[in-house]
Formats: sequence, structure tokens, C-alpha cells
Amino acid sequence: MEMIKKMRKTESRTITFSKNLLQTLDELIEKEVILSLSVFVSEAVKEKLEHDLIELEESKNRLDVVVNRFTTHRSVYVDDFEDVSVKELEEFTKSMKRLLRYKTAMEEIESKPPSKSGLNEFI
Repeated sequence: MEMIKKMRKTESRTITFSKNLLQTLDELIEKEVILSLSVFVSEAVKEKLEHDLIELEESKNRLDVVVNRFTTHRSVYVDDFEDVSVKELEEFTKSMKRLLRYKTAMEEIESKPPSKSGLNEFI
């Protein structure tokens, strides 16, 4: 039971064929319109993945606009996120938190003077 809680959730996709659709597919295979059911399903999945990729690219482009505005003008407005979904905004927030941790660590490292017992000790 504990193992189930730790498992990562993934999106599953199922394709259900009705009896009529299976008959139609069989006829198309017989007439050599399509090669086989596996080719048909593979093409359908390919189309879906291409559609998903387009959606992801559009989402990335919307967020790129926000990031570019921030890096150029050092300001972001609520309207900049109008076309961004909650999920995209959550991912953007996670990325910004990682960036903040990185920048904080880098500033901390750069602000400390180099120790005298570093490499010079061995030279």
C-alpha cells in the first residue's frame, strides 16, 4: 500500500473500439486502405502527440513572453499571465524558485572572500 502512494502519477491513454468501428477497420484492412490495426493506432497516437507538442510549444511561447518582459523591463503584470493556465503558472513558479535558490547560493559564494588555506597551501 505504501508503494502505491510513492508511485508517480502518469497520464494513461486508452483507445476503445466499438463493434461497428472494428468492422469498419477490418473492411479498410481488406481493401488495403490501411495496412493494419497497429499502423492505424500508431498514426492516431502520432497525431495526438503532435497535437500535444504544439500545445506545449504554445504554452512555452506564452511563458517566454512573460520571462522576456521581466528580464527586459524588470517588471511583470497580472495581465501578462492572462493566457497562462494554472498548471503552467505552477511550473513557472517552480522554475523561478529554483532560479532564486541558485542566484542566492551564487551571491553567497561570491560574497565570501577566498580562504587562505585553499590551493595556495599546497603550492
